[in-house]
Amino acid sequence: MPEAQPIADDAESAHVFVCYSHSPRDGTVVFAEMAALREAGITLWFDEGMDPGSEWPEELATAISTCKALLFFVSPASVASRNCRNEVQYARDHGKPIVAVYLEETELPPALQLTLATTHALTRYALNRDAYRTQLIAALKEEAAPSAPSPRRVTLTPRRRERLMWAGALFVLLTAAAGWFIQQDAKPTTQSRASFSLRLPDELDITPRVYFEMFYAPPLAISRDARHVVFSARDKVTGEYQLFWRAVDRFETVPLAGTEGGTAPFFSADGQWIGFVTGRVLKRTRLDSANAETIVDLPDEPGFGGATWGSDQTIVYAPSAVTGLYAIPATGGTPRQLSTPDARQGEFSHVMPQFLPSGDAVIFSVRMGLAPESSAVQVLNLTTGKRRALIDEAIGAHYARGQLVYSGTGASTGSLWSAPFAPDNGQLLGEPHRALDAVAADLYGLGYFDLAATGSLVFIPPAAVRPRDELFWIERDGARVVLADTEQNYAIPAISPDGARIAATQVSEARTVTLWLLDAARGNSVRFVSGGHNTHAAIWTPDGASLVFTSDHDGPSNLYIKTVDGAAPIRRLTVSKQHQDAGSLSPDGALLTYAELHPETNWDLWVLEMTTGETHPLLRSAAEEIQPIIAPAGDLYAYTSNETGRREIYLEQFPGGGHKQRVSTDGGEDPLWSRDASTLYFRWQSAIYAAQVTRTEARVDADEPKQVYQGDFEGRTGYGKANWDITADGRILLTSRQSYTLAPQINVILGWL
Repeated sequence: MPEAQPIADDAESAHVFVCYSHSPRDGTVVFAEMAALREAGITLWFDEGMDPGSEWPEELATAISTCKALLFFVSPASVASRNCRNEVQYARDHGKPIVAVYLEETELPPALQLTLATTHALTRYALNRDAYRTQLIAALKEEAAPSAPSPRRVTLTPRRRERLMWAGALFVLLTAAAGWFIQQDAKPTTQSRASFSLRLPDELDITPRVYFEMFYAPPLAISRDARHVVFSARDKVTGEYQLFWRAVDRFETVPLAGTEGGTAPFFSADGQWIGFVTGRVLKRTRLDSANAETIVDLPDEPGFGGATWGSDQTIVYAPSAVTGLYAIPATGGTPRQLSTPDARQGEFSHVMPQFLPSGDAVIFSVRMGLAPESSAVQVLNLTTGKRRALIDEAIGAHYARGQLVYSGTGASTGSLWSAPFAPDNGQLLGEPHRALDAVAADLYGLGYFDLAATGSLVFIPPAAVRPRDELFWIERDGARVVLADTEQNYAIPAISPDGARIAATQVSEARTVTLWLLDAARGNSVRFVSGGHNTHAAIWTPDGASLVFTSDHDGPSNLYIKTVDGAAPIRRLTVSKQHQDAGSLSPDGALLTYAELHPETNWDLWVLEMTTGETHPLLRSAAEEIQPIIAPAGDLYAYTSNETGRREIYLEQFPGGGHKQRVSTDGGEDPLWSRDASTLYFRWQSAIYAAQVTRTEARVDADEPKQVYQGDFEGRTGYGKANWDITADGRILLTSRQSYTLAPQINVILGWL
């Protein structure tokens, strides 16, 4: 007979706390599982069948707060138990690892679903007994690393001795009865299903480092046979990225040599090769090799829109976040363009291609603007070049086992949806349904997940606790002062001309964006534009009476104006199929500069005449030009361009151009002028620089920039106005931009479909 489990007095030893329902059905299985774990050398603590209202809740709290991990046996009965829910939440509040074992298929209430979103999980009812036990023991040892308890004398009161006698008798009966139950449960199923988590080593972080890394395809991939997982993560100390490999049936995380700087991984059809992006190069490497080979150089444009590797050794890829789809042999060669975003329909990028089983078609996503709900999934016939719409308000679709699986956007951000799909003719066969929640997503709703041909799923869950974003001042003496009542996720702050108010963009967890007005001293806020539209990136008119901003009020995200006092209705300023962000207004308010995204020429700079409504280009090229900021004197404008291969700050005469000068020397973005136009400020990474600008009759010169602030903020650049601001007396307003933290793990569901 297996040794009886330690009782409450052993809570001081290194132990695993067992949380379970006391129902006869659950108890039969749980006691047998505890016996097996005890024989494997794992020290357990359980409550001896304690009834609700017991006189020793303090011992429960002590046992949980001192445990190495909590083992939660999930069933309808345990989920319904208030005691079980409290124990799990108490463990989570105290930062204890939680290992969940599903005794049967169980629907979790929302609160418990969120609590367990970042835990190890095993589906006992769908696994072979030996495989399940091996995984459970390994998971507990990985989480708890328990040590054997030292012998100690236990003094039993009559009350406790009686409890122990009954618990021991019940344990003997349940252990004997469990044999038949376990043997029945060990029978193989037609579709084996198991859930568990791959924990990242402590020194790695899978969260994108800065905002623009969110423009890349998801940082993880699973092989078609579901045997291997590869992911991109960065070293917390050096900040350097690399690809890492993890076999599903092993516990070692192996760095892939030759993939330094790599992200956006994808598998070849046979699972032997990994494609990835490093810098602006698409590469490939074998799992068993340290030599990465170049496939093709990528254009100097933001991000990477994903790739898929066909059985015929063709790779279909989106070379950036603002282009169409291309095809290239896996060994390299000349890319062939497959699709071009239709600017007449408001399209500006095609991303996330995935081969269908036939190999002659791909499903992909169309982004209609920077707002996430504008995305849609289509299918492209590679032979005819024809494409057909499938699902709106969707992005990042994959196909497996008769189902089309994709990320919801807008209000559905963070969820996966599934719809029956016929890959041979590209037709949906039924209505979509919500299949899974608690999936991390990028800024535009693209879920961080991948799907194997077997129907197995890997995904990154969101962090258990959402980081607090802060809007804060840097005083002239360098002191950091958080603006009160700003726990919301604010971006692109703009200080009013009189310094009394701040217009800021609020980003919700569902990735909707809205404009708010904040008191610059106290931080209390009021929404500026009502309704269900995305509004963001506001700039003040010189008199402080109105705000110009981007909105999708009437379709594509164009420019609008609204008085701050609400005396006049919203008025549309521009009509274009392309996304636009305002940069600045001339000192007299007559000319408005803005950036416009075009599928062929990337971001360009334009000028709007406020009285006539006429527009004309200010600067257009194949490079990315953004953030056109007019000097308060009205004679110059600064802007950001990546024409050298890196973002830098440039200075030109306004409005006619000429006498172009590069101001930054080692990278720059987010330009802003001092109120007297004598100093040009800009940001690069987490530092702010200032360059003195001198004017003579013959020319304009900018001195070498000097660093004026180095902080803990992450600059999340806008395309129009900078994502920071400065007052007339030199106070700096910044946002911490820490809202996209991901859980340090990858969840795996084998046999999900």
